Amino acid sequence: MTVRPLERDRHGDRARDRRDDAHRGAGLLAPLRRSPAFRTLWSGHLAMQLGIWVQTVAAQWYMVHAGHSTLTVALVQAAITVPFLVLGVPAGVLADLLPRRTVLVATNLAATLTGLVLVGASLAGALAPVPLLALTVLLGTAQAINQAAWSASVPDIVEPELMPSASMLASISVNLARVVGPALGGVLIVASGATAAFAVSGAAFLYYALAGLAARNLRRPLGAERFTAALRTGFAHVVHSADQLRLLAVTAGFFVAGGAFWAVLPVIAMRGMGEGADGYGFMLAVVGAGAVGGTVLLAPLRRRLSNTAYAALLIPCYAAALVVVAVADHRAPVLAGLAVAGFAWTAVGSTLMATHQVILAPWVRARALSYHLVASQGGLAVGSYLWGAAGDRIGGPAAFCAAAVALAPVWLLVLLRWLPRPAGAGDPVPWPEPPRAAASGRRRVLVLVEYRVDPAAERAFRELMRQVRRSRRRTGARRWRLFADPDRPGVLVEAWTVASWEEHVLQHLERQTEAEARIGRAVRELVGPPLRVVHLVEHRG
Repeated sequence: MTVRPLERDRHGDRARDRRDDAHRGAGLLAPLRRSPAFRTLWSGHLAMQLGIWVQTVAAQWYMVHAGHSTLTVALVQAAITVPFLVLGVPAGVLADLLPRRTVLVATNLAATLTGLVLVGASLAGALAPVPLLALTVLLGTAQAINQAAWSASVPDIVEPELMPSASMLASISVNLARVVGPALGGVLIVASGATAAFAVSGAAFLYYALAGLAARNLRRPLGAERFTAALRTGFAHVVHSADQLRLLAVTAGFFVAGGAFWAVLPVIAMRGMGEGADGYGFMLAVVGAGAVGGTVLLAPLRRRLSNTAYAALLIPCYAAALVVVAVADHRAPVLAGLAVAGFAWTAVGSTLMATHQVILAPWVRARALSYHLVASQGGLAVGSYLWGAAGDRIGGPAAFCAAAVALAPVWLLVLLRWLPRPAGAGDPVPWPEPPRAAASGRRRVLVLVEYRVDPAAERAFRELMRQVRRSRRRTGARRWRLFADPDRPGVLVEAWTVASWEEHVLQHLERQTEAEARIGRAVRELVGPPLRVVHLVEHRG
């Protein structure tokens, strides 16, 4: 007897998709109208994105203007994204454990102070590559922590039926900043120099801090998980999910290979094409305009295609755009390539993020999404270094062509259906609450579940237990084993440990989603309910 993979609720998925499509078509601005907190934070998030782009353009302009190497210029992009690689996961844990309003205000005040230091260094003529990159790393750190808190806050302040519209508005803010930010940075540099650009960037961060202070409806996190326990649980949830691991591999591959565009484009524009700061800013504005325009124009096509089909269509488009920008001799095809690259980059990136969001349970969403940010932004940082070094050796255009070739394995993984089909994690489906135990402090808990298994069903039962093992580990179990009772033939005992009684209660009340519940139902349908369940608390004499 064999066990087939558990079927997903396809009818529920279709109904949810229809609701999402309706909100996309009729209620795009509804979150801004109906949630003052979302409206305030969305404007602050837009301001921060603008500030990051203005600062990045100013830093890249300084590096190129001062005659530094292609690698040094590319390190500006790496400096803004490396913190996502180093701090992305802890930032996600903080977003689950700390008041999100506090996190938003603190990170943006820190970014404001960093902007003031940049202004002072520029006025004093003390800018140099190392301190400039170090300050850019600090800004990237603030952005990494802020992004985790922002992503986790949106479901707190937006009604569930408006989440599709809220997600689209968040994407629009990023692309709008990509259009306006580089152009604004170029204008400021031409008009008043890099100092003015750094000052405007700092003002944008200050505005976001004030927006965080004004947002009154952010939920304080429930529960009392320790940081290390929450960090460990988030890691286990990702490691024991094959869908997430495959998705993270595709995400990292795309951002490492595709990161050549952002790392080497300044050199191609300013040295290869002779553009100044204003011309480079205009080129980046074309990239952003392509992202926004393509999203609007191709929205009907997007609704008809699955995530896999959409990504499989656009990854080759992105690779082709890199080649066009690298080899074109005239301005028109270069601008067309930039627009296509902007749209394809944004569309593939948002598709990967959306795929990850819908397969995550709410209780672990911030922590698990932090691994997506590490894969994407960390991949971009690694790609910036690799393609910057390649640009120094073989030139910017050749690096673009090599990156286009490097996208081929990523495209192949998408064609092999490494993107999971959205099933929707859904709301928690609590188990019956466990018996109340005496205060156990931080002592470990051993849970024993006994089943009577007919010999004819034992093979199928063991196959199901593999799914149960992954489910238990995803929801917080430290260790899991399946034992046989030699004194009672046919009795198999599932055993797992949890860090504390409090965490086991969370397993019952918060972490059991419909996806996990389906596995339990499959076990009961095969062998019936458990004979008994035993809870043991670690004894410390």
